[in-house]
Amino acid sequence: MLQDEKKKLDQARQEIQKHLQDISDKYYERIVQIREALEIEARKIEVEDKLKGTEYTFAIEGWVPADSFDMVNATINRVTGNSCIISKVDTDEIPPTLLRNPRRISLFEFFIKFYSLPEGTEYDPTLIFALVFPVFFGLMVGDWGYGLAILLLSLFIIHRVDHPPARSHIPKVLSRFILMIMSPQSLKILAKALIPSSIVAIIAGVLFNQFFGFAILPFTVFHVYSVLPKLMLIAGYIGLGMVAFGFILGFIEDLWMHDVKGAMDRLGWLFFAVGIATIGLNLIHHDLTFSVSTGITNLAAVALIVVGIPLIAIKEKSQGFIEMPSIISHILSYLRLVGILIASVVIAEIIDLVFIRSLVSHSIALAILGIIILIFGQTFNLVLAVFEPGIQGARLIYVEFFSKFYHGNGRLFRPFRSQRKYTENGIELENGR
Repeated sequence: MLQDEKKKLDQARQEIQKHLQDISDKYYERIVQIREALEIEARKIEVEDKLKGTEYTFAIEGWVPADSFDMVNATINRVTGNSCIISKVDTDEIPPTLLRNPRRISLFEFFIKFYSLPEGTEYDPTLIFALVFPVFFGLMVGDWGYGLAILLLSLFIIHRVDHPPARSHIPKVLSRFILMIMSPQSLKILAKALIPSSIVAIIAGVLFNQFFGFAILPFTVFHVYSVLPKLMLIAGYIGLGMVAFGFILGFIEDLWMHDVKGAMDRLGWLFFAVGIATIGLNLIHHDLTFSVSTGITNLAAVALIVVGIPLIAIKEKSQGFIEMPSIISHILSYLRLVGILIASVVIAEIIDLVFIRSLVSHSIALAILGIIILIFGQTFNLVLAVFEPGIQGARLIYVEFFSKFYHGNGRLFRPFRSQRKYTENGIELENGR
């Protein structure tokens, strides 16, 4: 009886949904057009209430991109019959931030906004993030099997967001958990950002001959374990380069803002970082021994440190001495590029070793168990290969790099305009039209 009642209710619900769909097909287009037009008119009325002036005059102030000023001036005077006076106003107020990047680079603006929007007077680091993050991510993955899987997964997510199916075969628990963390559009942006990152991972994996931990290619350009010391040294130089580049950007920014003390402070930190890192990297490169070449470079490094410390003290005084060890830790932090790579390789090889041993054990049960361990183990390592390089790669940019020049806390430039989707300019609302 209850099953019959449920069936009747389901039929009634379907009839109601069909009736609503018929109403939507008939009236939806016109309703959204009218709604959009009314919202635009309401915004105009709100602005009129905020204008200062008399019955015949008014004054309005706002921000305009510098390269658009002439166009705005010409447009307003054209539509008002040259009855407006438009001029630039000198101000010390920090302008809102307008991000302008090429289309393929602009998707990385998501990561910059996630951290903090740049102020209107400082450098937009989106391009740097777009170039550096995929390289860091790919190097830490270092396996062309994982890279290929991440690439296919990213393409699947993009297609799934653009073309959602009527019925999903993904478990609801998993989809709800993912959508709880980020929206579908944010997920799509992340997937697009992982495409170049996965390509770098594939290239690195081919060079290291790593495919889910297996060496299946007939050649190996760089064996991970044999070049480990060189990889550590390269990571150290990458850290030094990123930290030094950050201080250079900070120095240029302070000069642009006429902050002489700030510029000297950045220059002092740059000298100190280059000097202390050069000594350390020389010791690592020459196995903790001194030679004529290291002696000369170390003398130059000591000179940089001696010059840098007074420059730091000009602005930061004794506090600068407390913060000096942090610069060393920031450079050393880039060694995690190699650490995460080695961890991923070791985990994959252990899983593969267990699988191979189970196959040669001449036991069907152990062979089945080995296959299960291979599937679940590699899936687990793949998840780590997405999250760990992603988090650590972004962290190296956010913390160790941005802290040298980036202020953030900017406010987004929001142009006064109407986003039209269902109407055109000049739509009439009178007489029911």
